Amino acid sequence: MLSGTAPLCSLLQDYIAEREPITYSTMTYCTIELSSSLAAAQQDLVVQQRGHATAWRCIHGDAATPQAWADAAAAAQQRRQRQQQQQHTFVLMMEVLDNLPHDR
Repeated sequence: MLSGTAPLCSLLQDYIAEREPITYSTMTYCTIELSSSLAAAQQDLVVQQRGHATAWRCIHGDAATPQAWADAAAAAQQRRQRQQQQQHTFVLMMEVLDNLPHDR
């Protein structure tokens, strides 16, 4: 969620694709992004430059709202249903950790 221009997202997907190709073939990495310009930058890096179109979805919305999370869950569920597999869900909130107060 809130992945800025998505360097961590693309690097994680690169790593998983290389080291765990079966996992990569079944995973969906969703980002929740409020900013249209950052969503476009994510699209450029993750899809256009790194080729992760099948494993990545950008949900345009506010991560503070239940609707954005419902949309992310629905995106992941669509891929699961096509594969007829049950998968685990992991939530990475690195941007949230990055923006916590740290100079006090």
